[in-house]
Amino acid sequence: MAHGDVLATLRGHAGRITSLAWSPDSARLASASWDETLRIWHARESAYGPERSFPDHRATVNVALFSPDGRWLASGGDDRACRVWDGATGARRQVLAGHAERVEALAFDAQGALLAVGCRDGAVDVYVLGGPDDVRASRRRGERWGRLASLRVHDTPIRSLAFAPGSPFQLLSATRESVKVSTLRQSRDQPSEDPASATITLPQHADWVRGAAFSPCGTLIATCGLDGVVRVCRATAGESVLEVVEEREDAHGGAGVKHVLFAQDGRTLASAAIDGSVVLRSSVALAAVAT
Repeated sequence: MAHGDVLATLRGHAGRITSLAWSPDSARLASASWDETLRIWHARESAYGPERSFPDHRATVNVALFSPDGRWLASGGDDRACRVWDGATGARRQVLAGHAERVEALAFDAQGALLAVGCRDGAVDVYVLGGPDDVRASRRRGERWGRLASLRVHDTPIRSLAFAPGSPFQLLSATRESVKVSTLRQSRDQPSEDPASATITLPQHADWVRGAAFSPCGTLIATCGLDGVVRVCRATAGESVLEVVEEREDAHGGAGVKHVLFAQDGRTLASAAIDGSVVLRSSVALAAVAT
């Protein structure tokens, strides 16, 4: 990063790469591809190169993600299944199948205990991860590996998922049309609740949503869209505390903001527009408003 030099070029996929994911210790890199495989690469300076390939998927692999603690590696794709692997050994632990449409997005909570799986039909299933005993117990109950919740609050493809920092039972889900925050029941032993009754819909953009992100403290959510609007809302109530319009167009007349992201210290909000520019804004005052 100091000089921008190329450290290694990793080759082996026979199709487009759709997703990359670093292990928490930055020693390995996972890649998903159109060639129906998931691969792990050694990413240490002394040992760049392939570690193993996972050919178990039967169609394009759309997304790969390590859990924050490195215990799990999850992958999902067009075969309508999410596979969970042991992050250390690569052994397959479970196939979370039965989804009506292809898997488009994944999210782990901060402890690596919950996994959210988002699909093309707008469905989001949340699973409690565990060891072999947990798998057997969930099967006896007729569940899919400790399924905690099934959210049906969208009817269009899930584009992104995120658990709120410090609040594993608050889940952000975004499609091209809307962004919603759902509060999950906190135990499989509690009766199921109507997900719609515990879901907040954030103010809608006039054109496709392209980005959504929690602030590091979890109190704010930033969204952006092709309408050129960057909006910051309270995570618990959904009302807007900031809205700006970035009227930036590219050479072909396209407009809009395609990505938003809070800095890790929460002090700055970055937004990236279709014209190739990035705008940085102070978010310190926003955090004060949110609390």
